Amino acid sequence: MKDAAKIYGEALYELARSEELDGQLLPQLRGAAELLTGAPEYQYILSSPAISKAERTGLLDQAFSGQVHPYVLNFMKILCEAGAIRLLPGCLRSYERRYDQDHNILKARAVTAVEMTQEQQEALRQKLSAVTGKTIRLTCRTDPDCLGGVRVEMDGQRLDGTVRRHLEDMNDLLSKAVF
Repeated sequence: MKDAAKIYGEALYELARSEELDGQLLPQLRGAAELLTGAPEYQYILSSPAISKAERTGLLDQAFSGQVHPYVLNFMKILCEAGAIRLLPGCLRSYERRYDQDHNILKARAVTAVEMTQEQQEALRQKLSAVTGKTIRLTCRTDPDCLGGVRVEMDGQRLDGTVRRHLEDMNDLLSKAVF
């Protein structure tokens, strides 16, 4: 099913890009995916074979008509009719991946012991952008186990400058030392 989500998401992206709507549809697609993920009972109804396709797509019309671009609404209807509305979050990930690739955007996640200020986040974003040459889409979270410092994960790499990591490195060095 992951392949189906990828195919659907890339197809929507190609359509949106060809019409220069890729940036406009992305936040709408995100919002729809968040709504469905946050309402599993609604998602269940939209997937239920006990309810006719016309009724299910009608529910989508009621909820989203005038709220999202017709391409996003019709895309959700296609998924609904195929009994695959649960694939919407995977379709979104596929769409985002293509969007980021085409717009030179790199996702990065920063983990710190305490919440970073907006200024700290912006400084980190700028530093990562200077190093990578890409626009950085930064998400931040806290983890008290870091003790201090920051750990950045991006593009399959982990840059760990946390106090915990430094303590682990010192411990490894001391355990290898011969007295």
